[in-house]
Amino acid sequence: MLYGPEQAMKHGKLLERMGKREYDVFVDIGCGDGVLLSKVRHRSRLRVGLDFSPGMLEKARYVLEGGASLVRGDARHLPFRDRVADCVVSISLSESGNIEVLASEIARVARYDANVLLSVINPDGSQLAEFPGLTLLDQSPLSTRETLFVLSKSGRPMLKNE
Repeated sequence: MLYGPEQAMKHGKLLERMGKREYDVFVDIGCGDGVLLSKVRHRSRLRVGLDFSPGMLEKARYVLEGGASLVRGDARHLPFRDRVADCVVSISLSESGNIEVLASEIARVARYDANVLLSVINPDGSQLAEFPGLTLLDQSPLSTRETLFVLSKSGRPMLKNE
C-alpha cells in the first residue's frame, strides 16, 4: 500500500465520516491499489474504482479479486453518467492546478443526497473551500503535506452563509 500508515489513517477517518449508511453506488476516484474499495465491500451494492495508472488498476484487480468495477480514467473527465453515485470518495487526489474542474466533475456524478469525501493535495485548500455549492465541513491535517476535506453535496450547502 502506498504511504501505508498515512493511507490507513485516512481510510479510518473517511470510514468514520461515512457513518453506518449503506450505498447503492460507491465511487473511489484515484482508487490506487483498491484497499479502500475492499474496506467498503459490505457497505455498497456497486463499488467502482477509477485510476489513471494501469499498474495501480492491476494491483487493485489483485486486491479486489473481481469484487468491484475498475475503470481507467482521468478525474477531470469522469466517465460516469450524471447523478449516478450516492458516495464519491478520493484519498490524496491531486488538484492538478484546476480544482474547479475536479469539483465540477465530482458534483456532476454525485446524486443530490450523496456523501462526497475528499483528501486533496493542496497546501491551503482555499480554492476548494471557495467553490460554489460545496461546503468545507472539516479541516484536519493528517500529514504535513495533505489536508483532509470532508464535503457534502446535497443540492444545497449544509452550512449557509445567509
